[in-house]
Amino acid sequence: MEKTDTENTPEYRQTQARELAWHPDQLDGRRIVLMDYLDGGCKRVETPEHLSLALDTSASPGVAGQLGTLGRQLYRVRLRGVFRGHEFAPGHFSLEIHSLELLPEPDYLKVTWADVYANPQKYDRARVEYTGRYVSSFESSLLDGVWLESSPYVIRRGEAHWHELSYSRGKETTVRVRGVLHTQPGTYGHMGASLFLLRADEIDFI
Repeated sequence: MEKTDTENTPEYRQTQARELAWHPDQLDGRRIVLMDYLDGGCKRVETPEHLSLALDTSASPGVAGQLGTLGRQLYRVRLRGVFRGHEFAPGHFSLEIHSLELLPEPDYLKVTWADVYANPQKYDRARVEYTGRYVSSFESSLLDGVWLESSPYVIRRGEAHWHELSYSRGKETTVRVRGVLHTQPGTYGHMGASLFLLRADEIDFI
């Protein structure tokens, strides 16, 4: 991958998605490091914290080539570059990217919500597997109290059951979900219905 001179400076600041989305003016023009999930299909970072981050590769053609090899899935990455927080649309920003590192994806951790509530910081952005009761109702999608939504490339097994559930509001069903857990302080879902969010890669209707 092509490197830039700025990549070798010690001035990169470790940041999180929520900080970029909520305080863009404070970070505009700053060199940052962000570890999160990159959508290989649209070549941008889209997070539940309402951050939409486009990647500007003009300073690093090597990264542009690397992005071109990515398929349609979510990739765990470390990004370094200059954050531009002055876009017109709220929540839509850009990163003049200096380097992109694909990080190894650990195995899914089998968790209980007791584990998560006891130590939420440990599980933020972790890939987890959880089996529980799912309820879909008007403006609600809750898995044992945790907001459940699908990643852009979710795999559903038992699709007929999914459609049945979609038209039977308030019906409960048991599901096994594998996905990325989000536990940064705050609220997720409609009207902040839950403290945590699970973005599903795979859903098995049992």
